[in-house]
Amino acid sequence: MKKLLLLICIGFFSLGITQEAKASHAAGGEITYRYVGDSTGIPYNYCIVLSIYRRNESGSATLGTTASITINSTCFSQQNVTLNRIPSLPPNHPLYSPDGGRQVANYTPCIDELNPGSTFYLISQHIYKACVVLPGKCADFRFSYSLCCRNANITNIQNPSSQNLYLMSTLNNTRKPNTSPRFVNPAAKSFCVNTSSPFIWSQNAVEPDMDSLNFTLQQPWTNFNGPIAWAAGYTTTAPMTTRNGFNLNPKNGTFFFQPTA
Repeated sequence: MKKLLLLICIGFFSLGITQEAKASHAAGGEITYRYVGDSTGIPYNYCIVLSIYRRNESGSATLGTTASITINSTCFSQQNVTLNRIPSLPPNHPLYSPDGGRQVANYTPCIDELNPGSTFYLISQHIYKACVVLPGKCADFRFSYSLCCRNANITNIQNPSSQNLYLMSTLNNTRKPNTSPRFVNPAAKSFCVNTSSPFIWSQNAVEPDMDSLNFTLQQPWTNFNGPIAWAAGYTTTAPMTTRNGFNLNPKNGTFFFQPTA
């Protein structure tokens, strides 16, 4: 199951990363894969999708038209795969974004869409795809993606401008081919503070192979062996300031919270 924490707090602070230049304002991401060998007739054939969420801001570096992931395991040598970004939407499309991605409809009812104010962050999603043939079976395939560095204005981790954004998805295909879970809803969302009732936000996922799912909160990572330390006042179970705590239903990926900042 993918780590959720890189994505869930976009509406409360900028989780920016860079793409060959600082201040790209990418906000998080996820890696999924789908087994296609049963239709292509090629054993160990998987298609990989990388989604990057970017905070749109004038003057910030953009994301490239390609992205690279690495595939590691204890069974085989490392593979490097180049993924191509899916084509941009036409300008007349309601989700068109001039940065080459597509807008995420991340408003909540308390936000005026016509006049959201200076604290509202417009988020676009950039989707990259490629297919690869793995060298065989292994219990610990690791698909990973990394960018340096996060934006300095992140409030809940230590030394954000010195930290990478690191994404990872794992695969064990020793028993059978497998397809990863996939989130149902976009990961970017903005919420209002001091509301009278908690927000209920679903980050549920579908599991094509009907495997069981369990949702947990984790620290963000800077590399495979490097979780990032929280800033003072924040913890894994309290990644933002709230009125009555930050709660996650581990069975369905639904969050309950009332933000106060």
